[in-house]
Amino acid sequence: MNSRDGNPRSVALVLVLIVGLGLGLRLLGLNSQSLSNDEVLDWQVSLQPADEILIEGDGFPPLYYLILKAWNRIFKGELSPRFLSVSLGTATLIALWYYSATELPQALALWPVFFLAISPFHIFHSQEGRPYSLYYLASVVTLTLFGNARRRDSTVSWLLFGVSCGVGLLVHYYFVFLIATMGIIQLVDFGSQKRFRRRVLPLVFAMICCLPALMALLPDLQFQSGMSSQTPFDIYAFGYSLFVFVAGYSLGPSTRDLHTLDPNVAIIQFLPWILILIFPICYLLYTFLKTESRNFGRSARTLSVLWILPILFGGIASSLSSVGFKTQYVLISSPPLLVLIGMCAGISWRRSLGRVCVLTIALVSLLSVHNRITDDRYRTEDIREVAALLNQVAGDDEPVFVTAGYMADVLKHYLSGESGAVLPLSNVPDFGLKLDRVVKDVEGEINARQNVFWLVYSRPFHGDPKGVLLEALLDKGLITHYATFAGVDLFHGISPDTS
Repeated sequence: MNSRDGNPRSVALVLVLIVGLGLGLRLLGLNSQSLSNDEVLDWQVSLQPADEILIEGDGFPPLYYLILKAWNRIFKGELSPRFLSVSLGTATLIALWYYSATELPQALALWPVFFLAISPFHIFHSQEGRPYSLYYLASVVTLTLFGNARRRDSTVSWLLFGVSCGVGLLVHYYFVFLIATMGIIQLVDFGSQKRFRRRVLPLVFAMICCLPALMALLPDLQFQSGMSSQTPFDIYAFGYSLFVFVAGYSLGPSTRDLHTLDPNVAIIQFLPWILILIFPICYLLYTFLKTESRNFGRSARTLSVLWILPILFGGIASSLSSVGFKTQYVLISSPPLLVLIGMCAGISWRRSLGRVCVLTIALVSLLSVHNRITDDRYRTEDIREVAALLNQVAGDDEPVFVTAGYMADVLKHYLSGESGAVLPLSNVPDFGLKLDRVVKDVEGEINARQNVFWLVYSRPFHGDPKGVLLEALLDKGLITHYATFAGVDLFHGISPDTS
């Protein structure tokens, strides 16, 4: 991949190999982990009639659910959404090559595709049965059409760009920040001599194409504002987003850890990985600036604007609204960043130290993928295994309490019909509920249901952030620890009146 232009057949062969690698990594361990609560809820939304999906207030526009609904008619089973994500994620590899080829020579354009193929961040979302793989694909397609429209400046090319903007906004509302960034680039239009009106008219059409998404905006905003926990946007969130785009979620503190860790402590735990990555990335950038900034400087500036501004726009919007900041909301910044890193890597590959740097980034990425599959710290809460055990040992009259309460939907999905009632516990910090009230609710259910019960204890950062509920139940002698799974503890309980 070190040729500037590249033989077309060689480029095609390497592209096929990279896409094959990406597909294999996205299929690896696809069914090794339990469905998450969000996957179960999204799947349930897709099973509703189409007219109800259009007005469903769940935080997302309806396009993904409508696509998943059609997909479910062909591919059955609970893994159907994950296979859809794998398909979309693999298609994104090809789309990114087209996008990269609009900014770089063909051989250099293979490098961003390689980094995307092994990207632990993209692999995670390509294995998750949620809208984010479609969101990523929509962003790459729109970026490609935007670059094509700027070069050709034809009516058809701008129409295609406008339609893709509307489609992207029907996947995720934060797509508007990518549109806004492209709008700024179009208005400023580095080095262009086009008349200002010619720059504005395509943006007006793109805005018109975005209007259908507004119909679903209000109920989704209401849903998001009702979430019990919102993450603020600050310098830590910005830095974490950049780290995750490169290294994924499976190095340093896990996403569960970050709910309770002090930001400064989290930085210390991330620091070894930051130090490992920062030199290779800086060296790649240095080599580019020293050798090729004249040839690709304009592309580098455009790419930099495209990955920086959407994060800042998304963070500012999160701070000004009731919607918290999440890295996956601004994944639209990831494709331009990968193209920029890939461009620098392709240029630096001709040097021995450049190859060491590229291999270092690749090995760190693959280690993150490995950790996601094998390390319980980073695995999805294993409600599937909890349910399998309860199906074996729990009686059909033994209630199962769940905290955090929203995890009850996942447990219900996996439990057989013979298991006892699943009872979500109110989150201790919600609605000013006092601890003794929650404990009394537990005791009342125990006494009404023959005294034997189970407690599935997961995501305490939402359901029991200070651990006071668990401490109270242990102090009263109501529960004893029974088993531990990834992200979940299972307790067996017997009322003191019975023991």
